[in-house]
Amino acid sequence: MKGWIKKIMKKWLRKDASAAMFFLVPSGIGFALFYLIPFVMGVYYSFMSQSVDGHFVGLDNYLELLGSASFRKAASNMFYFSAVSVPLMVMLSLGLAMLLHQNTYFQKWLRTAYVMPQEKLIDLSADVPLHMKQNKLQLQLTEPAVEGEISFPVAHYKIPYAQEGKSHPGVENILENAHGTFGVKLSSYQRVPQGDVDQIVAQISIRNTTSSTVALPEFKAAVKAGMRDLSGTAQIVVPNDQTTLAPNETMELYVLANVPYSYLFNQLRVDLQETSGEDVHKFLSLNTNSVNNVLKQVDAGESYLIHTPGKKAEVRERLTTVYQNNSSNVIYTELVMASQETRQSTQAQLVAYYKTPENELFEAKISQSADKTSPNGKSLVTVWSKLPQHVNPSQLVLYVGEGVANGRMTDVGEESTGSINTVGLALSPRVAQPAMNLQNVELFPYHLTITRGEGTLSAGKDMLNTVIHYNLSKNGDYETGSYDHKLIMELIDPTGQSTEKILTLGTDLTLGNNKSYSINLNSNFSKIVSGGAVRINLYDEFQGWRMLLGSQSYPFTYEEDQTKRTDSD
Repeated sequence: MKGWIKKIMKKWLRKDASAAMFFLVPSGIGFALFYLIPFVMGVYYSFMSQSVDGHFVGLDNYLELLGSASFRKAASNMFYFSAVSVPLMVMLSLGLAMLLHQNTYFQKWLRTAYVMPQEKLIDLSADVPLHMKQNKLQLQLTEPAVEGEISFPVAHYKIPYAQEGKSHPGVENILENAHGTFGVKLSSYQRVPQGDVDQIVAQISIRNTTSSTVALPEFKAAVKAGMRDLSGTAQIVVPNDQTTLAPNETMELYVLANVPYSYLFNQLRVDLQETSGEDVHKFLSLNTNSVNNVLKQVDAGESYLIHTPGKKAEVRERLTTVYQNNSSNVIYTELVMASQETRQSTQAQLVAYYKTPENELFEAKISQSADKTSPNGKSLVTVWSKLPQHVNPSQLVLYVGEGVANGRMTDVGEESTGSINTVGLALSPRVAQPAMNLQNVELFPYHLTITRGEGTLSAGKDMLNTVIHYNLSKNGDYETGSYDHKLIMELIDPTGQSTEKILTLGTDLTLGNNKSYSINLNSNFSKIVSGGAVRINLYDEFQGWRMLLGSQSYPFTYEEDQTKRTDSD
């Protein structure tokens, strides 16, 4: 068996040797004729007196050459050229070559000066039916059509086919482009209401995996949901306006686009493109069918964090209540935003809406302070919406996000065209019960205590003079926006007639202790011949809806006419 294998191996070796000689012989003949033989003849003639009919002279030719001044000059020039000119030319050439391939201001000028061909990347896309064999597609290039002439194809290209990978939320993929190598992931996907449409929000994370700082280009977004192009409504938001990425640094950006609220789709594609003049190049592309709307849910009484740089804060519900009347209700929520920044900062403009279990949505109005908040400082945010009476407020969830517009975070008071980082906040609505007295009335951030009330009615007079004594304080720990609450004081005199007075806290009722406020009531009091009581009701009025805070009666003193009393005596 071994002998048979050796015979086969020898036969193959002989065949290989023959094939090698077949290819080596022509090359060997050419080398011998044009290189080896002339070299040997040149060495031979260097020892002869002349090349034709010469005689052997030994080393005389070499000695004569070394004694020549011209040879020594030529040798020194050659040494100088080799030692100085060649390294200098190599360094200059290497430097120019590096400049030609670096993304510098002079790159295009240098390439044009050296008449170097420039590569231009053109992105082409087309929608094709699923039943077509995509691996059989070809790209055909033709000249521009000219009227009266026939245009023929100038080139055909076979298209390399590879099925595009899917991006899964939270999973990082590595990509490489002209700017470097990056780790890219779809951090989250949300679909939230925005006016009469829905808005899709894709949070994208980009990490620089290289060892050098990368300057990021200006991005433009192309968004496609299913077969519908949403690029016309797309905007890109970079919360901290980041333009560079240090080694291993990560940036977060948001791509937003509007879609009809009734439109359903199961695939989303987001392209980030960079523009340079009229040229548009793709920076990255994300394609996913994970379009389940996942919004973070916060239990009632719990808080959530805003992580946006420069606007970090903890948000929690302070109060939710309902203002009722015969036709509709108003749900009212107070949120406390506690700054998590280490210096004064302007907090995020919030955007909110209430949602029922039946997916009914009620856009909310928000009031918050535009002043900067100190480290660990608190800001009071009021949120409210008008509700039909059939809506059960105890089942509502408040969805809150950070407002954006025109590619940036909106300032407090500006109109937002979208929102990011939306969360669902479960509420604990409370129905306020009127107090039996007015010694502990809260209209946050104010606290009112009426210590006593008194009135005086003179005999035969139609004016009842009423005075209340009170203490009023304000919690100064909170920055607040416009104060839209009104304190309504209703006085019901002994005849049953009602008089209302709108009081501005801090103005009509001043801050401090042992304060007093007087009201004169005019009515048909002349028939009253004895004392009585005045009933005071305090209401919190918000956007035209009222809530009774408390009620208490205060006596008044009847003063007889001293002239008539003397006459009777």
